[in-house]
Amino acid sequence: FGFTDLLDKIGVERRVYSQGMNKNMLDPFSAEDPEDVKRLELIQEDIHKNFISYVKERRGSRLKGTKDALFNGDIWTGKQAVSKGLVDNIGEMKSTMIEKFGDKTKFIPIPNKSGWLQRRLSGSKSQLNWADEFLDVVDERALWARFGF
Repeated sequence: FGFTDLLDKIGVERRVYSQGMNKNMLDPFSAEDPEDVKRLELIQEDIHKNFISYVKERRGSRLKGTKDALFNGDIWTGKQAVSKGLVDNIGEMKSTMIEKFGDKTKFIPIPNKSGWLQRRLSGSKSQLNWADEFLDVVDERALWARFGF
């Protein structure tokens, strides 16, 4: 029993309207096309090569380890990343920036932008933000309504 079966059971008819030969590439509701997978893998390989080039260009001689060890998709703790030369330091942003650039370092706060409706419904930042919770519930219900729930 899969997702497509669920859609059939609740009466959702799948329709696709698109332009272009490859707009339906890797459609999760169609059988997997080996040519599509090959194309995706080539795209991923290109992105990975660009990422490696970008990191090597910017980190240079600070990198410690082979290409295979550093760019294999693994994850590391902060201390491990420092030891591999992937990052310079671990710390809180303001104190690290002041340490690196001096006491005269200035920080300019960038306010969070919210939508028109959220600004109208939200109270002050010190109040409980019931509008955000309300909008989350509406959003979630709309998502489930798409599937007939």
